[in-house]
Amino acid sequence: MEKLLDILKKSIEILKIYPLCDYCLGRQFASIGSGLTNLERGRAIKTMLFMETCAQLREGSGDAEILKILAATGFRAAAKSLENLGLEIPEIKSCYICNGVLNRKRFNEIAEKISGELKEYEFKNFVVGARIPSDVREREDLIRSEFGIDTGEDIKGDVTREIGRILLRKFDAAIEYHNPEIVVLVDIFSNDYFIQVNPLFIKGFYRKLVRNLPQTPWYCRYCWGRGCEYCNYTGREYPESVSEFIGNPALELFEALDYKFHGAGREDVDATVVGTGRPFVLELKHPRRRYLDLKELEK
Repeated sequence: MEKLLDILKKSIEILKIYPLCDYCLGRQFASIGSGLTNLERGRAIKTMLFMETCAQLREGSGDAEILKILAATGFRAAAKSLENLGLEIPEIKSCYICNGVLNRKRFNEIAEKISGELKEYEFKNFVVGARIPSDVREREDLIRSEFGIDTGEDIKGDVTREIGRILLRKFDAAIEYHNPEIVVLVDIFSNDYFIQVNPLFIKGFYRKLVRNLPQTPWYCRYCWGRGCEYCNYTGREYPESVSEFIGNPALELFEALDYKFHGAGREDVDATVVGTGRPFVLELKHPRRRYLDLKELEK
């Protein structure tokens, strides 16, 4: 109970100087009480302050100034109580830390845009990251330093959790921190985002049963691909390569933007590769499709 009273006391001390939204107030006590979002935590703190003040006012010992402080942060019940008491209702002030940016409406709007783009891709897992302006961090650090707060968390947590929670409801996918197929980087303060589709790697073996076929494109020694009389303006010493025989069909099949062929060693252009073949890894960049039967590619 003593700890709870400390939280309420510190919260009202903060709010007297710095108006904070529910997200930003709750985040200062993020390590206290698991199972709550910072929005819920901040709202609960304001609710308890409100109820305690109302109870004291009924007994004739309360301070209506606390209701004004809460009302200025957008807490509607406090504004209603002030109206019932015939007292002036203060104007709502923007949150000192986030300037009102952290709100469900904005989270839902940007998540809707992200999900519209993500529908174009196959994926089973993803992770959400966030960019936070330095001035926002500085304002939060100021409050924590001034009031000795050591129970808070990084503001990124609010952004990544809220966006991640919405996307999880829209897609049959899981959060993956170590090796995600897709990274969603959100800048909620500029209402922007970036989607990074990580490469798909395919391991295989190739056999080369003909000679004069290089492993990778062999550009003309004179023009280096620009085209000249020596190469008949093809830009190539040899018209085809192993990597293109494998990479181009995969590019189309997986709807990727580009590929990179990684061969385990090389062979002379006039040599063959028989037996079990030479190992390779095909790196497909920005693939739209991921989960295909590789036998289609093998054909």
